[in-house]
Amino acid sequence: PANLSLAQRPLDYNRNSDILGIMKAIKVAVLSFFFVTFLFAYPTFVFAKSYTIPSDVFQITVSRDKSVQVEEQLTYDFSGSFSWAEMYIPTHVVRDGTVYDTPISDFSIKASDNSLVTIGETTSKNDKFYVKWGYSASDENKTFLISYKIENAVKKVLN
Repeated sequence: PANLSLAQRPLDYNRNSDILGIMKAIKVAVLSFFFVTFLFAYPTFVFAKSYTIPSDVFQITVSRDKSVQVEEQLTYDFSGSFSWAEMYIPTHVVRDGTVYDTPISDFSIKASDNSLVTIGETTSKNDKFYVKWGYSASDENKTFLISYKIENAVKKVLN
C-alpha cells in the first residue's frame, strides 16, 4: 500500500538485511575508533621502551687547587631503541647560609665499548651545568665514561 507511512509498512526481508548490514558496519566503526584511540592514548603498551641505571660508580680526586676531578662510570640497561641522554649538575649550592659557586669544566664522555658518542649541547646557566649527548643503543647495556672537573669544590678551613 502506497499510502502507509514508513513506520506502518510491513517489514520485508531485504530491508531487514540492509539494516543489519548497516548496524554491523557501525559496530565495526565504533570498535575500530576505540582501538585506535587506545593505541594513541596508551602508546607504551604498544611501543614500550624503558631503561634502568643498574650501576653508577664515581671516583673523586681532590686537587690542591680546591677542585675535584670526577670520573664516573654510568651504566644504562636499555629496553628498546635510544639515541640521547642528558645530565644536570648543580653549580650553585647554599649550605647553612653559605653560598658555594662550583663551575664545571673539562667535561668529556665516551662509551666503554668505543662506540660513537657525541656531545650535542652544553650550557651553564640557572645554577646548573647541562649536557646532552647522542649515541645509539637498542636492547643492551651501555656504560658511559664521564669525566669533569668541579672548580671551588673544597673550602679550606683554619682550625
